[in-house]
Amino acid sequence: MKQLLTLAASLAATAMAFAQDAATIPTRDEMVGDFIILNTKIYEEVPSISDMRPLTITDEGGSLSIANIFWPGCFDVPADYDETTGELSIESGVMLYHVENIVIYLYQWNDAQEEVNPRPITYKYAGNGEWRTDATIMLMSGYEDGELSPSYFAQGSQIVRANATTTNVSYAASGLTRYDESRPSLVRIEDPVITIYNFLQADQYGYGCMAQGVIDNTRSNAIFVTSVVGQTNDGTYRILAGCELNDDGNFPTGISHPGEKYESYTYAAVDLENGTIDFEPMAIWGSTYDATTGAVEINTNSVFETVAMASVTYDPSKTDAPSAIKTVVDDEACTEAVRTDYYRIDGTMVVQPRDGELVIKRTLYKDGNAKTEKMIWRD
Repeated sequence: MKQLLTLAASLAATAMAFAQDAATIPTRDEMVGDFIILNTKIYEEVPSISDMRPLTITDEGGSLSIANIFWPGCFDVPADYDETTGELSIESGVMLYHVENIVIYLYQWNDAQEEVNPRPITYKYAGNGEWRTDATIMLMSGYEDGELSPSYFAQGSQIVRANATTTNVSYAASGLTRYDESRPSLVRIEDPVITIYNFLQADQYGYGCMAQGVIDNTRSNAIFVTSVVGQTNDGTYRILAGCELNDDGNFPTGISHPGEKYESYTYAAVDLENGTIDFEPMAIWGSTYDATTGAVEINTNSVFETVAMASVTYDPSKTDAPSAIKTVVDDEACTEAVRTDYYRIDGTMVVQPRDGELVIKRTLYKDGNAKTEKMIWRD
């Protein structure tokens, strides 16, 4: 009876939260602006964010238009929007790319039948400026009038209104070419964890990368962990990590804080009241990853980009993510754990996390239930 009463209370709270969200569904006019798309893929049964990029939504008079959903320069995608439900729908089979006789289409995918699904791809409003779909979305590409081949676009996706702007001063690997850049970003704060989506542009296709850190007890600083921002052709990884700069400030002389507890991490000054984050210098390095030990080794002789300065400004009132709907169950049914795994924030499994590393802990219980939580590993 206790479990039933708890579940009833949970459902009542969920219904109330849904009613509050429904009352604040954005209007069509409020759908215009900058957004971030976060696409998920499943790796070894663990879903993780695989890529992200900024989107721009405009009102074309009668329907919305989404620019850059696949990559910069792809065709704009028309979308229907229902102001009563907040559903944002894209036609399955819409063309994204057509150059000479090469074509790419975007489809909803039927996982069971392993074929395209003609139904629209529908993002449902989740509150706080976020739309979600659990659908599998597939890219179908090939020659015009020929056979098309599938490749995953996403196994679940989110479109979130941007609430921040990142500006950075970066230098090419040689240190000779300077780039002054700015992009829409998304800041989420689950105290003490702070996450910035579309923090930097990671590659030539416009994909962004994520920065994630922990706010310290003074509430004025944060320390950001190293993060994977891409993979090179030779199988090594590109890692965003803190660095020390030469006197000209355009080339790294080595990783940050060498030999210290938080070696290669990046410190940042944070102003939670006014919404600013100012980073110490960083670099994108070539690195190797040992899947057995979970260790990442940075090659300080391999530099792809120097980020001499990066700063984020955000709206402090709009950093909350929508609350997930959770079913309350009897805790006694989940007391016996049969397996615990740890994953880095890029989705790769790690056998032994490093002290101070931000990881995802997944615990599987004897009754088949599983619990996933973010944590800072402490030796």
